[in-house]
Parts: sequence; structure tokens; C-alpha cells
Amino acid sequence: MNDTIATLEEILSEADALIRQREKDRGISFPHLVVAVTPQGQIVHRSNVSPEALRSFSEDLERVANELTGQCEVDDITNPLTAEPS
Repeated sequence: MNDTIATLEEILSEADALIRQREKDRGISFPHLVVAVTPQGQIVHRSNVSPEALRSFSEDLERVANELTGQCEVDDITNPLTAEPS
């Protein structure tokens, strides 16, 4: 299991570094979150967002999951950066 986590951490670190470099190359910046889940359900992530943005993302992911299972309306999904419906 620790090998899986270490492998995912390495892969996500590479992906995060590439995203950051591409942002820099193009002179832009945007919040991003790179996530993987181990077979045991542990989350490994890399991001450039604040804890508050991560909380907002988690709320939006819950809304998306509910939408996929028919538990909410599409209009209930909110853009975490603007607090407006997507």
C-alpha cells in the first residue's frame, strides 16, 4: 500500500509540475487540483489552491455525485470561483 501511495505521489507531483510550468510558459495562472485515489480509497493530491477552495471543490464534487445519482438538479451546481451556477 505504501508503494502505491508513493507511486501516486510521484506521478501527481510530475503532473502538478507540468501544469505549473505550462501556466508559467503561457503567463497565466489558474487554480488546479490533481487527484488520485488508491484502491483502498486513500486520496493523494497536489494543488495550488487554498484549503477554502478545496472545501468548495469537495462541496461541488458532492453536488456532481448527487446529480449523477439523480439526487439534485443541474442548477444546484455552483462554480467555486464565482459562486454562481455553472
